[in-house]
Amino acid sequence: MIVDCGECLVRGDACRDCVVTVLLGEPGMPESGMDFDRHEDLRINLEQEERDAMAVLAESGLVPRLRLVTSALPVPPPQPGQPRSGGGAHAAG
Repeated sequence: MIVDCGECLVRGDACRDCVVTVLLGEPGMPESGMDFDRHEDLRINLEQEERDAMAVLAESGLVPRLRLVTSALPVPPPQPGQPRSGGGAHAAG
């Protein structure tokens, strides 16, 4: 599982109550106007063992669950000069 905070639709609002922030600190946010797709510091690769451990901690009430919300459909990267488009949302985790 790859958690890409740059793709999270509730980024900022829900960061304080997300397991990523609790365990790793709030991910560095790129400067205003920077393309999130190119900012590697916002992407975290979680192996199955790590996901299982996070689930146990969350079920025990020790950490919040993953709050990542991304678009339901894959969105192609915007072409230069085009705004990013959004789709429906779903929660992962």
